[in-house]
Amino acid sequence: MKRVVSVISERSYKPVDTKVRWAVANETSLANWWLDPAYSSWNLMVMTNKVCDNGYTDSRGRNYEVSKSLWGFIDQLNTPEGRKYCRSVGRQICNRPWWEDGVYHDVDAGPEQNDPGNADKFMNAEPVCYQPNPYKIIDETPTHYRVDAYYRGMDFSTLDPKVHNWVTEPWKIVKCSSENRQGKVFNVMNGVDAFWITLCHSTGAWIPKNELVLAPDPSKYVINGQRGVGYRLVGSHWIMGLKNGSQVYVRKVTKSEGVKEYYGWHLNARSVVPPAWFQ
Repeated sequence: MKRVVSVISERSYKPVDTKVRWAVANETSLANWWLDPAYSSWNLMVMTNKVCDNGYTDSRGRNYEVSKSLWGFIDQLNTPEGRKYCRSVGRQICNRPWWEDGVYHDVDAGPEQNDPGNADKFMNAEPVCYQPNPYKIIDETPTHYRVDAYYRGMDFSTLDPKVHNWVTEPWKIVKCSSENRQGKVFNVMNGVDAFWITLCHSTGAWIPKNELVLAPDPSKYVINGQRGVGYRLVGSHWIMGLKNGSQVYVRKVTKSEGVKEYYGWHLNARSVVPPAWFQ
């Protein structure tokens, strides 16, 4: 049997920020969704939950206008199939028909459902977080966590997708997922790897605390004689930094092998399905 080694073998790697807290969005917006008559014939449900405009309300936040520069960045992050999914209506990211450079986008429900005159002039993305993606906590109130996000009005053409992508920033560039009736996580649309952005208004992106699962306190773990001090994330992998500066994998997730955790560390949350190319 092949022995799995969970120690980081890189000669150099990014340091762990010991002050950062991490969590995973793990609560589904529709529990037992298949019992709802509207979804009784569905095999999969997309995984989202609301984001709020501030940390003191349970109300859903305002929609985000998707700018041309954001579309340009999204297109660089995705395959043609992923781009098509991100532009779909009524699935996960957008619920309203809209226009893009003369192209009309609506739900795939037949021409009798189309109403171009009622379409928006641009896509309004839904203010949601995406299970089961990780999120970086940067602030909190008694009821909400504020998570790291891109400002909706920034110029996304300034971002290099080779630097800013799902592998390097999986809490800001998230992967779209769905779940079956048993709660198992799948890609969307029968296997499409689709990537989207965690967005915020000027007030930030706030998620109710009961919809996030916090990562285990690293200081409770002593690995190779060294106490844990924090984490860094690489795609779907979780890496713990130790007091002496070394780092070890505590969770590795690949498409071929699924979730593997080490050293008794356990994250009580599911994971996205990584792309086949991610190792």
